[in-house]
Amino acid sequence: MFKVSNFKIGQTHKFNILNFTRSMEGFYKDGMNVVTRAEKSDKEIATPKYIGSNSLESGAFNDPEVWRYNTCKNVNFGQSEIVKSFSIKTVNGQEVRTNYYYYQLSFEYTFQQEDLGGYVYFCYARPYSYTN
Repeated sequence: MFKVSNFKIGQTHKFNILNFTRSMEGFYKDGMNVVTRAEKSDKEIATPKYIGSNSLESGAFNDPEVWRYNTCKNVNFGQSEIVKSFSIKTVNGQEVRTNYYYYQLSFEYTFQQEDLGGYVYFCYARPYSYTN
């Protein structure tokens, strides 16, 4: 998860998140999308349900109603060009190198009026809390 501030409304940005260690390509091919969430800079969440609450302290941060779905476009998940590791095997007397690559997630987001005055959080999947 990461957040962005100091953006212009109506401007589209392309984001590339690198160094995923395993493929989640199947999830994105099946329609999974990056989720977003707007938060005012004074810690008020930009939805009426949570006006005046501190999202991180009130538990609203993990509330599924706060996260926005399908707001990102051109979502692609695939192998990057960055080599994570490699192996060398001898096959028929020849050394053969096999590269293993990291994965990357790319998407575009157009900043909206409701994002104005704060931060927009991006997450490859909706966060959840866990308690015993």
